[in-house]
Amino acid sequence: MIRKLSIFTVAALAIFAVACKPQPQGESAPPAATQEAAAPAMPTTTGVTDTEIKIGSWAPLTGPAASYAIVAKAQQAYINSINDAGGIHGRMLKLELRDDAYQPAKTVAAVKELVEKEQVFAFAAGIGTATGMAVKDYLDENQKVWVGPATGSSVWADPPSKYRFAVYPTYGTEATLLVEYAAKNFKKKKLAVFYQNDAFGEEGLKAVRATAARLGLEVLEEVSHEMTDTDLSSQALKVKSSGADTVVIWSTPKHAAMFVKSAAKIKYKPQYFTTSTLTDPVMFQLAGDAWNKVISADWMPLPTDETEGVAEFKAAMEKYAPGIPLGNFTMVAFVLTEPLIEGLRRAGRDLTTEKLVDAMDSLDKWSGKYAHEVSFGPGKRQGTDQVFFVQAQDGKLVRLTDWRSTMAAGDEATEAAPAAE
Repeated sequence: MIRKLSIFTVAALAIFAVACKPQPQGESAPPAATQEAAAPAMPTTTGVTDTEIKIGSWAPLTGPAASYAIVAKAQQAYINSINDAGGIHGRMLKLELRDDAYQPAKTVAAVKELVEKEQVFAFAAGIGTATGMAVKDYLDENQKVWVGPATGSSVWADPPSKYRFAVYPTYGTEATLLVEYAAKNFKKKKLAVFYQNDAFGEEGLKAVRATAARLGLEVLEEVSHEMTDTDLSSQALKVKSSGADTVVIWSTPKHAAMFVKSAAKIKYKPQYFTTSTLTDPVMFQLAGDAWNKVISADWMPLPTDETEGVAEFKAAMEKYAPGIPLGNFTMVAFVLTEPLIEGLRRAGRDLTTEKLVDAMDSLDKWSGKYAHEVSFGPGKRQGTDQVFFVQAQDGKLVRLTDWRSTMAAGDEATEAAPAAE
């Protein structure tokens, strides 16, 4: 009896309280749905406030790969230019950048800080294959969207991850097309490979091997280097002794320059073909005349292109990063970050991770001011796989070909002729 009375008493008090609540004169209280429509509650999304969106990234600002530090400076310049134009749906972008010195252990520490302490919303760029591999699973587990890893490794898209969107063409595509170009346009048959002894270098090496075997070419020598190497004369001599007339280079700038300079000292002048990671005017500074006539894969606008995007790129760099040489190392930051900017715009003001994923999946052969024909979708995470070729000629990069994803018979007749060897 006492328990029943208590329940009755509580219910009665609740009814009494509702009945006594004052109502506006001349109208009844609006239903709950109407109240919510009048004052919508913004979702609570980590890294997103009413005025700001936090974006995370990492780069080797110090260490043996510090030549790539200008990528980070260019990324900040691009973010600043977006904010100058009003941001994204009224929110400013804040780039949280960390130096990992190109060391995977430091990348792990930096990314954990960005996720757990800084609580960034998403990531853009992030330089390095081994460094990215060290954190990709952690980012997936924490449901952090990562757009445009600054590396062409195939692991970003295969197997696909819901939260990871690769923009950089794969190193496999680059190496395959370079070897095909060497064979079909230059009639080269004796190859050697100089590569970095890590996941980045090995991916290029494997594609060179596979393509050479398919085309009936010989890979006479495979020579690697470590990031800590300071003398590459023995590697250069070994490659020269192999009799190779063509060398494919899969390395970071410092060691690529060291290798071609070491080869030049012993009067070894093969035709070099390189990954896009070496397609930048800084190579002329590092390698001097030894870099002349090198042919590289490329997949982004050249600073000499006369387009609206290149003009805006130059203006942003002049305003926010003056004095930095303009080239692929700066342009790549714009190309890799731009799809994220488009995704944020498409996701709308009511921003969540799921809405950003859906927005990224809606990109279908989308070209921005910098990025070229980017396509994603459920289960498709390699946004583009097209490249063209450029050649270093007297301190400038000259475009040799149009875009391609495969070599086709007859292409040679429509392409600009490379400089004579």
